[in-house]
Amino acid sequence: MQTVHFVFVTPEFPFADNQNVGGIGTSVHQWVSLLTDLGFHCTVLVTGQATDGISNLNGFTLMTLRNPALKGLSDWLLRKKIQKKLIDIHQSNPITWVEFPDWLGLSAFVRVPFPIHIKIHGSDTLFCQMEQRKSKWRTRLFETVAFRGADKICAVSAFAGEKSKQLFSLKKQIDSIPNFVNRRPLTEVKPGRIVYLGSVVRKKGVLELAPVFNKLHQQFPEVELWIIGKDCADHTSHSPSTRHLVEQVLDSSARKKVYWKGALPHEVALNELARASILWFPSYVEALPMTWIEAMMLGRPMLVSNGGWATELVQHGHSALLVDPADHDAQFLALSRLLTDDSFRNDLGENAHHMWQQQFSPEAMVKNVLSKYILY
Repeated sequence: MQTVHFVFVTPEFPFADNQNVGGIGTSVHQWVSLLTDLGFHCTVLVTGQATDGISNLNGFTLMTLRNPALKGLSDWLLRKKIQKKLIDIHQSNPITWVEFPDWLGLSAFVRVPFPIHIKIHGSDTLFCQMEQRKSKWRTRLFETVAFRGADKICAVSAFAGEKSKQLFSLKKQIDSIPNFVNRRPLTEVKPGRIVYLGSVVRKKGVLELAPVFNKLHQQFPEVELWIIGKDCADHTSHSPSTRHLVEQVLDSSARKKVYWKGALPHEVALNELARASILWFPSYVEALPMTWIEAMMLGRPMLVSNGGWATELVQHGHSALLVDPADHDAQFLALSRLLTDDSFRNDLGENAHHMWQQQFSPEAMVKNVLSKYILY
């Protein structure tokens, strides 16, 4: 009987000293860990690394690929290198299917003798549309070709799947297979600490933090705001630092209560989420944010944006507060309630944790969607 062998191609993955990864890398890691624990053979190909390499890591095979560098041809050469590596793997250990993310269309022009699956985490083209900015024609081309060449497509949320289907005029059925996170021990909560975790970039709503926190600081001068994540350039203002834009708006007094922690290894960042009294995620653009699911697992109360993806995760007033990021008064009132109403804050966290158990835990994945995932 042929062994089932799943391969994941990803631009990021947590291993060795490379622990600062985003949602795609975290999602792939969770699925590979679960499938490996269930006895399936998995291989992970991570692009964009310093060298080509291979190692065994916690029961699965990890391969690193160095991106070719040749002006004008690097993108095409990378995809041909991925193709050759996949065929080599298949010859020694037949592949059941290979999964690529939709981001940047890594599977475009890849031709292999086994099914190519694409999981929609949120393509660059989709996020550009949601941010109302122009996407690069080259990136859109690769993402379009990748979708058209896929044998199967799934999405981390119905919202992301439907948006992508419309944007790329896709005809294939798109199943929703959400992200999930593993259980972890809880730690002591720090009262009065609000934490934002994510890239410091406009699309995540970080520019809304400053005006709201200025007002909040006047009412609650001891409250702290911890901002965890990599500082990014701002394409709209052409500023090399989004953090600088936030700091320009912060009052001098409020600025003393804002702590910039930078990008942290995933486990360290999770510890900070667990310690937070309130988590604040005012994002404008998401597919199905891993950070929100991690917050639910930790049972932390959240103030989140009310984008179309949000209702697939939480219910307003029951497991989180959903507010328009641009409505600063509503954001202030929501944070004020969370700071002053201990019972309500605790209920939100407990209800969020219950939803995680029912929908986004490993047990829920095995019960509800595993067969769909491995056979999709």
